[in-house]
This record gives sequence, C-alpha cells and structure tokens, in this order.
Amino acid sequence: MAKRQKVISLILLLIMTLLAALAAVTSVSRYVFDREDVITGSFTNLYFSHNGSGRTVIMEEGASGYTGYLSLTAYNYDGGNISARDISYSVRLPSEGEIAAGQVVDAWGTPIKLDNADAAAATRNYTRVGFDSGKDSSTITAIGSDETLMPNETTDMLKIERSDSASAGSLTFDGESIYLIIEIVKPYRELRPFIINTSTSLVSVATSAIDTSDTHFDYPQYSVYVQTARHFSTAVENVDVASPVKIELSWSSSSPVIFDDGRFAADTADNIVRGEIPADDEEWDSVWNVTSSDGGVTVTLFLEQGSDALLYFYVTDPSSFGCTIKAWFHCNKGGVYSAEQYTLIAGAASDGKVLETGIS
Repeated sequence: MAKRQKVISLILLLIMTLLAALAAVTSVSRYVFDREDVITGSFTNLYFSHNGSGRTVIMEEGASGYTGYLSLTAYNYDGGNISARDISYSVRLPSEGEIAAGQVVDAWGTPIKLDNADAAAATRNYTRVGFDSGKDSSTITAIGSDETLMPNETTDMLKIERSDSASAGSLTFDGESIYLIIEIVKPYRELRPFIINTSTSLVSVATSAIDTSDTHFDYPQYSVYVQTARHFSTAVENVDVASPVKIELSWSSSSPVIFDDGRFAADTADNIVRGEIPADDEEWDSVWNVTSSDGGVTVTLFLEQGSDALLYFYVTDPSSFGCTIKAWFHCNKGGVYSAEQYTLIAGAASDGKVLETGIS
C-alpha cells in the first residue's frame, strides 16, 4: 500500500513538473511572439552656408609652384533657418574622376554638375587644398533645442597649392577659376561644389550679399572681403615692404549705407585699431577709420602683408548703390615718403568698381 502511494506521488510530481514546464514555455512564447519592436527614424533639414563662392585667392610663386590662402567662414544656418544638428565638414579639390565625369555624386546618388568646363579643366593645375592649421575637418555646433537654436560660425584658413609644371604654365594676374568642394561628413554626407578665383595680384577683393537672420533692422547685408599678399616686394618701385598698404572702400547710394564698425572693431581688435589716418609723407601704421556723408560712406584701411579683412555693410536702398576700391603702396625713396596707386586689384574692374546697382 505504501509502495503504491509512493508511485502515485511520483507520478503526480512528474505531472506537476511537466505542467510547470509547459506554463514556463507558454509564458516565454507569449513574451517572444507578443513583443513588438518599433524602430523609428527622423530626418532633419541641414542648413549650411559659407562665404567661399566667388572669392579671389592671391597666389604667390615659390620654388615648385604657387601657394595661396583662403580664409573660409562656414555657417550652421542659411537664410533665417538654423540647423538643429552638429555639422562636420572638410574641403577638397575634385578628383580626376569627378573632373572627367563633369559631376560629383552625393550620398543619395544624386549627380551635381560641374557646369563650368573651363573651371573644371583649370582645377587640374592644382595639387592640394587643406586646412592650414593641419586639421582635415572643422565642426560647427548648433546650440540649444528647437526653441533656442542660435546661429554659429567657424573660420578656417585654407592653403591652396598649384603646380608650375609645363602643363600648368605660369599663373598671371587674371588667374584662373577653379572648383573646390565642401564635403559635409556629419550628420550625413553631402557635397557642395563652389568656384573660387586665383590671381597673382597683391590685393584682392570679393563681395557677397548675405540674406540671413543677422541683418541690420531688416536691411540687406553685404560683405566685402579684402586680402593682401604675404610679400609686397614686387608691388612698385621703391616700395616700403615694412609699411601697410592703404585701401579705400567707398560706397555711394541714394540713401545711407551703414558700415558695421562695431563688428569690424571686435573682429580685428588684436590686429588693427581705429585711429587717425596718416598723411602720405608720414610713416603709415596699421589703423582704420570711417567717414560718412549723405548717401555715402568711406572706410580706409591700412593693412599689413598677409592680411584678411572682412567688412559688413547694410544698404538702406538696395535698388541704387555702388562700391569702389582703391589701393596705394607706400614708397620710400631716399627717406622721402610718397604713395603710389596700385590698380591691379583682383576682383575689381579697371576703374575700381566692385558693386554697382542702378547707378549711372
């Protein structure tokens, strides 16, 4: 009898163990088959701009070719829109394959034409472009959330090298137009070709109209970028290479043109200060000043060799205005100082015109 009860107990124990195992399997099965993994993705618009297009780079000849420098500022905004993402980018020349194909292809497979055949061909004469600081990328960071985004910008110095082989030939004042590519690598890959100009001039100027949230009481903003060569030794006879070059930017308009002197003073505080303009027969110092009149403004700069100056102007009547540039090098002949005008300014017309709209 006792033995029979043990057998029954053992059978019941086996049945309970089996039921427990079945329950456990059922529970796990429900967990596995009832669970739903939902994967979501989001795509944010990338707002990015820069001031490189149309700029003229001064190229200076060396032992094996030419070298030039471009101060490039990139922004995490375009118009009134600001990116909600961090942006990392690099700058390069188009590859031989891209030049041959006449296009670059972005990460989505979309071709972007290199429409200027002359610029594409001239790009072959250039051997390298990179960040002069040794970096191969830069980062722009957007600050805050969607409600508190702020515009940011970063400025880097690019070093551009050109060979002087038999196929490339010697570079002239007129220079060349070439392609560069900004390659965005974060948050996703995107390619943006743009064209710059090169020249052997000792002074270059470039302008661009920027429509951004950073306007002056909604007036259109124009930037003027002035660059000087790193060596003045071939400027004019008897040039004083230790002296800065004198630059005048003169605006005329049917209504006031405003120079953002506060912004310029803050950007150049460590290099050039606002001061009295020295006379031609005096020694020249690195100073700047501004004079205004009805419908016009003139900014005078005394820039050292290897200078980059970025100035911002606000035009109250964008339908009628003009801007001209003039330059003088300081000469010292037997202790007698004088100024000799320099007219080979890259980016300006022969009469010094830089911008003109609606002025006869």
